Amino acid sequence: MSNITTVLLIRHADIDIPDGVVDENSISLNSSGEKRAQDLVNIVEKAPISAVYTSNIHRSIQTAQPIFDRLHSSIEHKKIDSPEKIAEDILSNYKGQNVLVIHHSNTVPEIIQILSNKIVEISGFDDFYIVNIYTSDNNENKYTNVVHLKYGD
Repeated sequence: MSNITTVLLIRHADIDIPDGVVDENSISLNSSGEKRAQDLVNIVEKAPISAVYTSNIHRSIQTAQPIFDRLHSSIEHKKIDSPEKIAEDILSNYKGQNVLVIHHSNTVPEIIQILSNKIVEISGFDDFYIVNIYTSDNNENKYTNVVHLKYGD
């Protein structure tokens, strides 16, 4: 088993930001978001993803759906809203594997900070973060690296 756990993290794909108060689950991806979700599949299908974490909010799940449609049952889908629980689950159950987190502009930075102690910002729907967690064989030493990329149009 590898000692490198790779966590890919993105905000859900593009939406039209609503005016005023709305039901969070009523917000769907717009046409740009649907295209970006397809672009995401083309990126992650080349990596052996073991699990995809989404929130319970529709736009997060909707962003992940093309991945499940193309890659079928080979990936476990975990719907968890708490950044702390996501980080704990990744570190406990996916050491040495690759996972994808599709969440929100406020929770993705929290998850990254928990995993790496690094502070990041989400500035758009195209932010793509990679957190590599290197763990020694005896689990006593841990080093993390955070890479910030952009994806889609």
